[in-house]
This record gives sequence, C-alpha cells and structure tokens, in this order.
Amino acid sequence: MEPKFSIIVPVYQHWCFIGGLLSQLENQSFAKSEFELILVANDPPVAFLARNYSFSLRVLRCYVPGSYAARNLGVKFARGEWLLFTDADCLPKPCWVEKINSALLESNHQRTLFAGRIISAENISDCDVYQMYDCLKGIPQEQYVQVGVAATANLAVRKQFAEQVGAFDEKLYSGGDFDFCHRARAHGGRLVYLSQAIVAHRVRGSWSGLAVKARRVKGGQYSSNHGIGRFGVIVRTFFPPLRSVFYFLSRSEYPLRFRLFSILVQFKLWFVEIFELVKLMAGGAPERR
Repeated sequence: MEPKFSIIVPVYQHWCFIGGLLSQLENQSFAKSEFELILVANDPPVAFLARNYSFSLRVLRCYVPGSYAARNLGVKFARGEWLLFTDADCLPKPCWVEKINSALLESNHQRTLFAGRIISAENISDCDVYQMYDCLKGIPQEQYVQVGVAATANLAVRKQFAEQVGAFDEKLYSGGDFDFCHRARAHGGRLVYLSQAIVAHRVRGSWSGLAVKARRVKGGQYSSNHGIGRFGVIVRTFFPPLRSVFYFLSRSEYPLRFRLFSILVQFKLWFVEIFELVKLMAGGAPERR
C-alpha cells in the first residue's frame, strides 16, 4: 500500500541533526504506515541508522548543488499523495502529521497549500547572543502566509498540484520556496496557515552560521530578481535595516536587553549583506550552504 504522505528533507552538512528528526517522526501520533521519509543528500551520507524505524525511510543522493534541487529529486521519487516538506534541523511535534491530515480532510480545495507553525527549538534563556538573535528573528510563517508565501521548513502540498506548478528553481540557493508559492497561487492555489501543525527549528549557534545564512539569502534575492527587481534588492540592501529594528523592539514578550542584543547583531549582519552584494555585483558566485 502506498503511503499518504511523503516527507521530503534535503540534507547538506547537517547529518548530526538527523537522529533527532528520526526520533520525532517515530513519535508521531499518526499511523507510521501512512507516511514515508525521503532524505535527499547533497553531500555524502553519514551512517546514522542505529535501529529500524516503523516508517519507510529512503536516502537519495543528489549531485546537483542546492536544497531545491534536492527537494525536486525527492518529489520525483515520492510515493505519497501529499508532499510534506521540512528541514534537517527541524523537530516536528508528535501531532504534526496528524494535524496536517485533519486540515486537508476538512478542505475540499484540491489546490490548497498548508503552511504549519515554526517555533524555536531552544529556550531563549539558555541562548548566547547569536542564538538569541536567531530565536527572536525566527521564521514568521504566519506573517509569510499573510503575504502569500511560506517556508519549506513546514509546508504541505498535494503532489499532483506540485507537479502542475512545476519544480523548485534549482538555480536558487535561497528564496525558492517563495518563488514556488507565487507560482502555486498563479495556478489557483491558496495558502492556509496551520497553527497546530508545529515544527521546532534549531537556532544557529554561532556568528559564522548566521553570516553564511545572510550571504545565502542575499544571493537568493539577487539571483531571483532582474531589471527593476534587482535594482530594488540593491537599494534595500544599502538602506539600514530599520524594519528589523522595529520588529525586534516590538517583541515585548522578551526582555529589553535581548531585543537590544538582537538589534546589534542585525547591524553586524547588515555589513555582511553589503559585502556579499558587492561580491555578487562583481560576478562572484552566491553562497550555497
């Protein structure tokens, strides 16, 4: 019997997190026979299987760089009617698949994309200054959905509809999920936010990790835009990150010192983004990690 869901996870240099992901999927309240896990490796897989799991597990090797190329390969070999996307550094809550299944059973719209909630996996009181920034920044999935996009850290779509929309743009190392959502909406798709379908996202615990992500995101913005769109990216990059400042200040649930530390890190990353943009404008290759 074919599974109902295919969970697709690209992996690049994050094999140390896979054990936690597997454990969380083993603890799902939904029937294990109803979903499969497809790990798509962008680098040589590391031996990590310490025991057998009660769900189907496959590991594919993707020789085309980039997480979107890996996701496309996973979609190609997926046996499920529905595709569930998450990341190697995410920890789905035990009712994750069950909540998505309940939502799609209640929906009669064949072209619905379900975007689940993404929270931090760490307690902010235990975080250092860089983890604190990543925790406050987060992945604001609900706000994304309000403007018609969603992050693939927690996204579900019917495979048949995904194939109609077309593959993720493999030229991009960042922003391909937003591009996919824009095309899905152009094909009549609608995005629904699921606050109860939760995955916890591990925060980046070092300056180097944050800097790499900032360079990758800036590369995605630059590469996916042309003409007036690219000009807009350039202008926004050189303009101080005041929107982020106001966002951090608005997070009143956190102590003021946490918010101020995060603002300082944001300005530090702003200079990283400027240098990355100058490199890209000079013909340099975008960051892929």
